[in-house]
This record gives sequence, structure tokens and C-alpha cells, in this order.
Amino acid sequence: NFALTDINNLLESRGAIRPESIKKEVQKVMWSYVGIVRSRKKLEIGLKKLSGLKKNLGKMRIKSVPDLINAIDARNVVLAAELVARASLIRKESRGAHYREDYPKQKSEWLKHIVFRKGNVGFKKTLKPKGLLAKELKRKIETKHHLLE
Repeated sequence: NFALTDINNLLESRGAIRPESIKKEVQKVMWSYVGIVRSRKKLEIGLKKLSGLKKNLGKMRIKSVPDLINAIDARNVVLAAELVARASLIRKESRGAHYREDYPKQKSEWLKHIVFRKGNVGFKKTLKPKGLLAKELKRKIETKHHLLE
């Protein structure tokens, strides 16, 4: 089971880095480079810094159950931050709370969702037209609900 292997790997970690410190560093990176006003340059710097934090995930110190919980949380925070930064770099426009100073205008061709799916190696990116993602989710929910009846 992947989850148990993942937890065992965390428990076997003999590093010195506290999981909380990784989460705090992610907050700083996101605020400084992926925050309110975004640009290609800042997003690329942010992704490099997140990559360094990702490497530190294997160097965490886990001595207790709370440490394990914080380590799992740190791993998830780094992943979520990386995907937000990648999606922000891909979207070459400003829309809603996503503002790119290098692409300040909305573009109708960007009426789509950026979707990441976990693959064997990394994540696969797809672009879905607006509305299609909601239809797919609705269909999956209805199918699962039907199977439960």
C-alpha cells in the first residue's frame, strides 16, 4: 500500500529539519514569489525555492506522532504550493484573484481550468474548457451515488 510505504519512509527519516520549519518557509516563498502580484520571473524563483524545500522533505526529523502528522502536512503543503505556482506560470493572463503583472488583461482563450493529475513520474497537466470539468465531476458523483444505492 502506497500510504503505508510513505508513512514508513517518513518514520525512517533521520534528518534534523523540523516539519514546521518547512511549512513556514513555504509560506514565505508563496507570499514573496507567488503572492498577490505575480510575474514569470517571480514564479520561476518561487518554483526553484519550492524545489529546494521539496528536497528537504526527506531530511525531516520525526520523533513523535505529532511530528509525523506535521511531516505529512509539510509534504502536502509543498505539493499544493508547487501546483499553484506551476498553474500560475502556465496561465498567461490575469483573471479574478490571479493577477500577472506581465499579462495584466483577461483573455477569452483562457476560459479553461488547469488540471494536474498524478502520474507515474510527476504530474500530467491538461487544460479543460470552462464547464467541462464540472460536468465530469457531476457525472462521477452521480455514478458513485448510483452504485451506493
